[in-house]
Amino acid sequence: MPDPKPEPKKVRGVYEDPKGSGIWWCQHFTPKRHRERVGRKSDAIALYTKRRADYRAGIKMPQLKRSRVTVGELIDLALDFARENGRLMRNYKGTAELLRADLGKRPAEDVRPADIADWIRKRDVTPATFNRYRSFLSVCYREGQRNGKVTSNPARLLASKREPRGRDRFLDRRAEYPKVLRAMQEQFPDRVRAFIFSIYAGARIGEQFHLHWPEINFNRREITFLDTKNFDHRTIPMNSVIYDLLLEMREERTSKRGLVFGDLREFSCLPGAALQDDVAELGYSPKWFKQLCVDLEIDHYTWHNNRHTFCSWLAIDGASVKEIQELAGHKDIKTSARYAHLSPDSRRATMERMVTPLNAEIVEIDRATGTADA
Repeated sequence: MPDPKPEPKKVRGVYEDPKGSGIWWCQHFTPKRHRERVGRKSDAIALYTKRRADYRAGIKMPQLKRSRVTVGELIDLALDFARENGRLMRNYKGTAELLRADLGKRPAEDVRPADIADWIRKRDVTPATFNRYRSFLSVCYREGQRNGKVTSNPARLLASKREPRGRDRFLDRRAEYPKVLRAMQEQFPDRVRAFIFSIYAGARIGEQFHLHWPEINFNRREITFLDTKNFDHRTIPMNSVIYDLLLEMREERTSKRGLVFGDLREFSCLPGAALQDDVAELGYSPKWFKQLCVDLEIDHYTWHNNRHTFCSWLAIDGASVKEIQELAGHKDIKTSARYAHLSPDSRRATMERMVTPLNAEIVEIDRATGTADA
């Protein structure tokens, strides 16, 4: 067997980027760092040798011309990044089109933080939307830096706005939930199971409508969500409501490997209405459900609020913040802590744990040392 071909020795001042592309760069310091794209490795080595000799001889380095990359090109890089990493395109596409129309033809290096702030401010948006625009622009310039298109990221220098805390609207278990359930049974009977599952499983709409039958383990009574917002698998136990619901649906299923709740596009539209392709991609909350709640005088409630109902009911029933985080799949425990105020009795009982078991022992120690209060 022939000996493996030895790896070529590294040459100082030149490198290949991307690896395996055959594109070689020359890198030298004067003392500022300079990089020049050359092409062949031999040409890069020759240029590096020349630059070093010129620097030692005091010859000033020629001014390098940088191509004028536009903001539109950076937007394309950001969209490619989103697709390759499985990001929700709703966070990118809409903003990308607005930004491209106004700033797409401008040279990216000429854009300053004040220009970005002015563009966002003219749209008269909320602090939350301001931060989303800023975040998207930061992704554009970050990808531009990573690909050698730009040298700075002006969006990072723009201060974010403080967002007011939103209201975690949830259904009252004894009054509002039965009202919505009855209305669903009367107007949308084929969608009742999806509603009950959303309430008792706390799944995001994308997680629920990407759930396949093989991801449900009836023997262990567990559900594994593979397509989550945080890109991490999440397994939750099935309570009796979810178990009985899915057991009934399993007997009626037409495919052992298909989607449990069907096509999100069909679910998001009114029965009989034309399908909207962007609904599945953007993951919007069904408008018919929001209108149903408005008709029932349950304002500011959407399908996503079913998740808030799930977390709120857990907190009311005494679940800890950590338990809520694990079951809901919150990446940051601060998100789960928003529901802690709903279980004051549980928190009071937790504080009492440090007193009750030790109370008798503390009294005995005080008596032995004579330090107990008279």
